[in-house]
Amino acid sequence: MKTVKQIVIALALGLLLNVPTFARSIESAPLPTANYPEKPAFQIGMYQVIHSLNVNVMIEKVLGQRVTIEVLNERGEVLHRDVLGKKQRKYARTLNFSEMRDGQYDVVISSGDQRVVRQVQLDTHKLYEMPQRLLIAEN
Repeated sequence: MKTVKQIVIALALGLLLNVPTFARSIESAPLPTANYPEKPAFQIGMYQVIHSLNVNVMIEKVLGQRVTIEVLNERGEVLHRDVLGKKQRKYARTLNFSEMRDGQYDVVISSGDQRVVRQVQLDTHKLYEMPQRLLIAEN
């Protein structure tokens, strides 16, 4: 039994003496940072709710960055603006376009140098001609 304890203690001491050499070799190796692309400040999910004029906007961002969400009309006027603070990580909002006129609207999401523009096209009053119908009456 004494020999088993001595072997276990010898192995443990051998491992402890080799750990600092492994740590030094890992620390001294430089990491190649030029090959990695920069992580985007935010990610966007945006879709229209079926059979409605509502658009769901979801954003997940990196902590420590501010993100601005703006809805612009065709003339570039700001109709709605939200600002996500540095400590806020997730954002979800339903934008209601039911009272807006037909046209093109831009949803602009920006943070620092990164800027994403998503377009919303409203076209609710489509007129179309009904196909001709032929009625036949039999007596």
